[in-house]
Amino acid sequence: MAADHPQGRSTRFAQPWRAAHDWTKNPKTTGVHCTEPLPAAAIAWAERQAGVLTRSQLTSFGLRDSQVARLVRGQVLQRLDRGIYVLGVFEPTWHQYAWGAVLLGGSSARLIGASAAVFHGLADPRLPIQLAVDSTSGLASRRWMTVVRQRPKGRPSRFLASPPRTVVEDTVLDMCASAANEAAVIGFLTLSIPRLTSPGKLRRALERRTRIAHRSLISAILAETANGVQSPLEYRWIEQVERPHRLPVPTRPYRLPSGGVTDGAYEQFRVLLELDGRRYHDGERRFRDWRRDNLSSEDGWLTLRYGWHDTVVESCETAGNVFRVLRRRGYTGQPARCTRCQN
Repeated sequence: MAADHPQGRSTRFAQPWRAAHDWTKNPKTTGVHCTEPLPAAAIAWAERQAGVLTRSQLTSFGLRDSQVARLVRGQVLQRLDRGIYVLGVFEPTWHQYAWGAVLLGGSSARLIGASAAVFHGLADPRLPIQLAVDSTSGLASRRWMTVVRQRPKGRPSRFLASPPRTVVEDTVLDMCASAANEAAVIGFLTLSIPRLTSPGKLRRALERRTRIAHRSLISAILAETANGVQSPLEYRWIEQVERPHRLPVPTRPYRLPSGGVTDGAYEQFRVLLELDGRRYHDGERRFRDWRRDNLSSEDGWLTLRYGWHDTVVESCETAGNVFRVLRRRGYTGQPARCTRCQN
């Protein structure tokens, strides 16, 4: 086989594009009229690469340049770029562009940033494809592909194959570094932990980078997520409500005897804390919340609910509300006045 055959046999993303690119059917049913056969082995290999093949791969399956040209004329293949072909006549999919990019880039190529994030479930597919290559590569950007050159010492040393891309920790940090604002950084991190990775793994990946935007914020969030913070709103709550006003720290998250889970609980005072970052609840979730609150109230629990406006815009008033509720239930501590309270 040719040297540019990728490692791995993943077909995770094969079905969506294959349904619309079924070249295995009779040519008469697809509108393709070409007597030039495409070897079954080539089709099988293409399925590992979202229906994309290189010229050298086609050659390794016994096809001459003249045969490849006839396959293109017969609409069995279409040219995506120099030496890169897509099976079928339909508009190439995002995953085919992604595979075309890494095959065009050669052995050093790997998807980065938002393109790698697609495979980790952190972003939606969008062009242009973001591709990293070694600094010595002569590959230039295209309309559908942005090429970034990285020196060996400045790039991550670990990659995932099929298609080659950065591991989740480096992908998350890349997304954070390119984030437009702090809210996006918080969102990427809390979305990734613990579903995709852990604070410890991200912290080690961060330590390997000499320069990265939002480093202090990323470090702070990783420290908080290690202590149980699970959402952007929860991080804001700690930074703008709980810590500046010296409120007691709740147990977070907290599992109720009834089976429900809340964002936090002041167990000694039987007060539950619930933070909701969405503008509206869907019906099923709202019903579950009501049911949980009703069950917990039978045991003497009181639920306090807050959203983004309470946490960010009216943080001082919200802290005062929490303090007064806790004081009525036996809390003897004293709150602090933050810089906003004093103004």
